[in-house]
Amino acid sequence: MEIKINVELNASAELLEAIRGLSQLTAGNVAEAVKAADPEPVKEVKKPAKAEKPEPKTETKVKPPSVEQLRELVREKAQSGHRETLKTILKNMGASSVTTLDESKYIEFKAEVEGL
Repeated sequence: MEIKINVELNASAELLEAIRGLSQLTAGNVAEAVKAADPEPVKEVKKPAKAEKPEPKTETKVKPPSVEQLRELVREKAQSGHRETLKTILKNMGASSVTTLDESKYIEFKAEVEGL
């Protein structure tokens, strides 16, 4: 009984050589089939050089506002009819008043209040 198996591989030369070696240890006819399926050498793909290097981004750190500045901003917005919205914003940020607001949220709070 004869069984023939044809396998097509897109493999590197090293892999094909390993298969040939293995086939020599097991049976003789596999090496002939692998020889016939040798792929073309792999071409190296070069990345195109960038014409211009982007300038490094310089991050400007925004100094957070003081609690006094936030209080003044809140006072102005409350007087113009945004008292309930201000309470909701503070509540969503986990505070009941400006003085209990976490300092890490000062910039975000100021931006949201200024958007009113």
